[in-house]
Amino acid sequence: MVADNIFVKKIDDLGDRWVLEVAVGMDADRVVYAVTLLKDYWQKLTGGRVQPTKLIEETFGFLLKHESKETIMRKFYLSQIKDFYPDFENEIMKEAST
Repeated sequence: MVADNIFVKKIDDLGDRWVLEVAVGMDADRVVYAVTLLKDYWQKLTGGRVQPTKLIEETFGFLLKHESKETIMRKFYLSQIKDFYPDFENEIMKEAST
């Protein structure tokens, strides 16, 4: 399930990875993040069945269930999330398969 007011756009393709910009919230309440998604990791999580932007949107839905948007790191690799939330990969793979 994805929270409202999550906006994702791909801003760079660096061959083996994408850099995506994520904005959560509106106007003065808006927080912006830069997320790097390794293409191999995207393939592992989604089998290539889910667009990278959709995966990131689902990921922020997951993160926002666990913490406020103000406490999420502003710049990170998607693969780092499992270091903080061991259930992340299983939850996201489950979402990707639906």
